[in-house]
Amino acid sequence: MAEGKVIGWFQGRSEFGPRALGCRSILGDPRNREMQAVMNLKIKFRESFRPFAPAVLREHVSDYFGMRPNEDSPYMLLVAPVNPGHRLPLDETQRSLNGIDRLRAPRSTIPAVTHVDYSARVQTVDERHGRFRALLERFEELTGCPVAVNTSFNLSWEPIVNQPSEAYRTFLSSDIDALVLEDALLLKDRQPANLKARQNGGPQGEIDPALAEAWCCPACRGDLAARDGEAACAGCGRRFARTDGIYQLFWPHDGAVGDVTEIVKAFYEEHPFPNYDEHESLRSLVAKSRGGLYAKLLGEQLPDNSDLLEVGCGTGQLSNFLGITCRSVTGTDLCLNSLRMAEGFRSRHGLSRVRFLQMNLFRPSLKPEHYDVVLCNGVLHHTSDPYGGFRSISRLLRPGGLIVIGLYNHYGRLALAARRRIFQVTGGRLQWIDPYIRSTPMSRAKRSSWFADQYQHPHESSHTMGEVLRWFSENGFEFVHSVPSTNAWDAFDDDEKLFAPIAAGTSFDRGLAQAKLIFTGSREGGFFIMIGRKRGES
Repeated sequence: MAEGKVIGWFQGRSEFGPRALGCRSILGDPRNREMQAVMNLKIKFRESFRPFAPAVLREHVSDYFGMRPNEDSPYMLLVAPVNPGHRLPLDETQRSLNGIDRLRAPRSTIPAVTHVDYSARVQTVDERHGRFRALLERFEELTGCPVAVNTSFNLSWEPIVNQPSEAYRTFLSSDIDALVLEDALLLKDRQPANLKARQNGGPQGEIDPALAEAWCCPACRGDLAARDGEAACAGCGRRFARTDGIYQLFWPHDGAVGDVTEIVKAFYEEHPFPNYDEHESLRSLVAKSRGGLYAKLLGEQLPDNSDLLEVGCGTGQLSNFLGITCRSVTGTDLCLNSLRMAEGFRSRHGLSRVRFLQMNLFRPSLKPEHYDVVLCNGVLHHTSDPYGGFRSISRLLRPGGLIVIGLYNHYGRLALAARRRIFQVTGGRLQWIDPYIRSTPMSRAKRSSWFADQYQHPHESSHTMGEVLRWFSENGFEFVHSVPSTNAWDAFDDDEKLFAPIAAGTSFDRGLAQAKLIFTGSREGGFFIMIGRKRGES
């Protein structure tokens, strides 16, 4: 805490009441001017201006707040002003600020717990608080400050943690630096995914351990090394540029007759997909991703500390969302324009466990059997050889790893094909007939990107569940799950277990499930997902 770290604090029995009082708390240094914003934006995932409350050793309560000496407020229910001796005068520039900007001006020596009107909601800590009091006493010895930021141990959309497993999950799902779980201390920078995180390398530039151990030359498969702002191959001597933080490792392949890679690449350079809404933030990205059930379940159920690869990440929303939790995430795409948006968001919000590469999925610049999970949603059906693309990316998985493939379904795409014909006849008018556009608030740029991807794409194919099951079987994969289910009668629930095995069903079962997509899959454009596990021991 004295070093500015944020602590998850889990001790004894849960509190009962409206406040966290030192048994299920997130703690920090109230003197730190950035603490309020950090806790709100990267731990609670809510607006940066939301206030936090102080916990103070009871014998010092009147030193810092307008309360009587040793006045009792153990339940954090009393509001008192910060004493004048601890207030900081505002200079002329700070006094001229308006709106939320006014909140960024520090108002006291404990700015992280001082409201804009100099008030604070105070908790006093005495001998009844046991280990929590001992913590504040030690913090005072180190810093001279008997006050700590104390907020409830939870993410903004969840209840306060109760069990140790919930505390651990919240610790990994946010930027909490350390978890004190009874007598155990867990440090975020010791977690496997954080050991691989991007870091400032000083004069040598940025160091990215996860990338250094995973990448290879797409031309000869030789070892790559970062040097002078580019990547150099030790085998063939080729050098690959780094532009706007993105290594350009795209290498053409000897495609089949009718290869459409360059056509699709040019299309996405003009129409980056899925694009970002205006003024996108970590909070809005989390809210939007959790608003979609599939992304929410991925975020909750993909393994922590895993090496995760998203092939065809587009503008990187899913990669960035999944990288907020403690995972090492690599996003790749063929379109540099899309990747610039992905990297721009990543860089602005300091997502150090995420990186983006420009890559051709038919000539991967990544080593075989390196990843625990490979995601490839909405990509293979825009290639001239979807099966060949599947085989290429499946080699990147470790034995026992998971592959998640999203494709257009032959039957579920029929309604969209009819709408496409209407748009062709009307010159793109009547867009309100699309159910997704009609029901989903989007910025103009994002709606334009979505419409182009769905209705103006230069190449797409459609597939069936049975076809993907055949891909799995021929390449050493076991079928795990599908969305929708291979059984037409199974609903997709809020607590669906994506990686719990289900039966593949008969061809008749799958036929009914896909026929149902004609009527139920219209909003998502007939999109379906198949999940497989690579055979062998990890």
